[in-house]
Amino acid sequence: MGVRGARAGELVGLGWRDVDLKDGRLLLRKTKNSQPRTAWVHGEALRLLKEHGRVRRLDDDRVFVSVRGRRYDYRPGFEAACAAAKVEDFTFHDLRHSAATYLAREGATEQQLKAIGGWKSSVVSRYVHLAAEDAKAVLERMSAKILGS
Repeated sequence: MGVRGARAGELVGLGWRDVDLKDGRLLLRKTKNSQPRTAWVHGEALRLLKEHGRVRRLDDDRVFVSVRGRRYDYRPGFEAACAAAKVEDFTFHDLRHSAATYLAREGATEQQLKAIGGWKSSVVSRYVHLAAEDAKAVLERMSAKILGS
């Protein structure tokens, strides 16, 4: 999850002018709700992006472009990776939901989730609710262990 919560179209539409490799910051201009937002990339994803930047096409600002200069199609590689990992019924968009769930479990607030994922509606409240349910289960296990009930 190098770029948490980003949509595939946001990444495919990314231009080098919107990439800050030093800070690992991406400006996603083309978003579903037409509101640009910042995304952060780090770790192995940032390393690979830096490597990709060293061998990029200079006549095309797009970060992701096919060998023939067309819009990059991530699906064949993504589907091959899922097949190799024996992961079924999983889409790139599912990564958004996973990211939101993991972030909520780590304590991200609803406002932080909205900023990270670009959600405008209250859809993020379900991720916060899931995290609260997880917390409830952890507290119940701790109480049972300590109090023996």
